[in-house]
Amino acid sequence: MQGVKSVAEVSTDERIRTFLTVMPRLLRAERPPAAALRDVAEVARSLFDARFSGAALLEDDDSFGAVAFSGLPEETEEGLLGDRDKLFQAVKESTRTVVEDPSTVLPSTHPQVRHMLAAPLAAHNHVMGVLYVAERVDGEPFTRADEQLLETAGGLLGAALSNTQLLRDALHARSWMRAAAGITQELFAGELKQPLQNIADRVHELADADFVGLAVLEDDSLVVRHATGPELDPLVVGRQLPLERTTLAERTIRSGRGQVVGALDPEARESLRSWSGIEVGPAMMLPLRGADGVLGVMFVGRELGAWRFTETDVEIAGSFANHAAVAVELANARQVGEQLQLLEERNRIGRDLHDHVVQRLFGTGMSLQRVASSLEGAPLERVSGAITTLDDTIRQIRNTIMSLRNPDEDATLESQVSDILREVTPLLGFNPVLDLDEPTGQLGGSLAADLAACVREGLSNIVRHAHATQVEIHAAVDGSALVLTMRDNGVGIQTDRRSGLDNMKARVRRYGGQLDVTSAPGEGTQLCWRVPMPSAAVPRPRMARR
Repeated sequence: MQGVKSVAEVSTDERIRTFLTVMPRLLRAERPPAAALRDVAEVARSLFDARFSGAALLEDDDSFGAVAFSGLPEETEEGLLGDRDKLFQAVKESTRTVVEDPSTVLPSTHPQVRHMLAAPLAAHNHVMGVLYVAERVDGEPFTRADEQLLETAGGLLGAALSNTQLLRDALHARSWMRAAAGITQELFAGELKQPLQNIADRVHELADADFVGLAVLEDDSLVVRHATGPELDPLVVGRQLPLERTTLAERTIRSGRGQVVGALDPEARESLRSWSGIEVGPAMMLPLRGADGVLGVMFVGRELGAWRFTETDVEIAGSFANHAAVAVELANARQVGEQLQLLEERNRIGRDLHDHVVQRLFGTGMSLQRVASSLEGAPLERVSGAITTLDDTIRQIRNTIMSLRNPDEDATLESQVSDILREVTPLLGFNPVLDLDEPTGQLGGSLAADLAACVREGLSNIVRHAHATQVEIHAAVDGSALVLTMRDNGVGIQTDRRSGLDNMKARVRRYGGQLDVTSAPGEGTQLCWRVPMPSAAVPRPRMARR
């Protein structure tokens, strides 16, 4: 680095002064420590006239997070990333500043060195990272003054990192608190038309995240209510995730505490990649705590390779998760209020129909019956026909009144798939064909919800990959089984990834069903779900609604 003299030209005191001069520039509060790490390594290499240097930061769980090297070719650095934990763990465990035999510490991918110094970046007996320098440019061994300087530099850097982290956390927490206060005011004033979207967008910005998802707990599944990210699947909202297949979410809901992971398991990472378009690495899962328990979760993720979240992040982001829970409960309360208003309106309409319309029709019918007693021939037939029509009309109105007073609000397979098709039609650019033979369309309960989720997953794949111009969805009863088929005329399945198909198979397997997939390049794809048809799952035919 320019302005730093060689070791031979300066005293130890002058080297320390030089180090102290550049340190505030390296550890500014607005810069994450990981961003300043390479500068730290370069300054250390210059101060010691070393050929190579490296630095690493420790995470809260004592694993190594961000690392940086100086003096190494780029390809060598990339090769060292796979051995970084081994390298820096050995450096951390070194009991002396002088590494007597560098070959026992450095991996084979590192250039060979004869002389090496290492020191912890520590403050108040807390190790925040490690730093090493290797092989002086002049080939001479490091001196005692070099050892003392590295020990001093390690302590100064550790203290600076610790203080900077405290300041950064305080500034970050203030930003979160200001945003949370604004959300609170807007939420209870009813100014947010889409509260979950606003909350997710704020978290996405404040947490420097790449993906944020909000899901609520319904029965034994999580239903995605909102998500934000760079390349989102257009149909991710509304997806159902079986709770037993989401280990991190299940642990968060059971414990009621936020969770932090440095990397997701491969299956979860693949599922999120298919939804968000990015490889999610570090993540935190926050519970949405309601008045009567956990309502759902907020998932916040960063791309693979980014620095991980801390317990401080979980604590300050938890307030936003609580705001999301409030938003869900307010939305549920509004929905209940709207349902009560609707029920009251239905009762009013029913009373009016019964007290006014039906009574007037009944009176008209009685009058016609008195007239009919004095008629014969064709006039009698016409009046009798009118009386019969009035009786039928009265029965229909009474049936309508019963339907209004006893609404059947259970969602059916037909209603759920129809809602999905309304969402996806603009994305496809054409209208899919839906043909559900009776009684499959009236199927309700969890089986209908899972089959609808399979349809959503299949349509999502068609939108993104199939380039289809036709989609047909058909359901029928075959013996004791319900058979649901979705067929498109697209390019066929052209990838080896099967996470989406595995999810569909898992859903129907819960009911003793199976999924058959038929696909050939250029000839489209057919998905066929076959599940036992439970007689109890088929509701009676609905009355006509008005």
